[in-house]
Amino acid sequence: AVKRTVATTTTVKTLTNTPIMRSVTVPPQDGIATTTKKVPTGEYYKESYAGTKIVPWLQSFDYPVTYTSAMVSAQIQATFDAGLTSYIFWDAGNKYTALKKALTTSSTRTD
Repeated sequence: AVKRTVATTTTVKTLTNTPIMRSVTVPPQDGIATTTKKVPTGEYYKESYAGTKIVPWLQSFDYPVTYTSAMVSAQIQATFDAGLTSYIFWDAGNKYTALKKALTTSSTRTD
């Protein structure tokens, strides 16, 4: 997701993305000399955004498995490893038990 966010090209066509064109040679036919024409490459120029604009939702509730504080800490660490600086946790039961344990251990990165 970070790579796609900071990239200046994409394969996704939108109203604001400009197609990237390439020149191809058209062989002579019906008395018309060899020419070139522009054809789309299937990629588009797009605006680049800072990767830190991404704020992932991380999980801290027991479905479909029981989340441990180590699993929650691993999600937080993976967020920082991806170059992101923030995250949001969700617990459908509003208990956040594993998150509370993870945040009180010294193994969770907080910078």
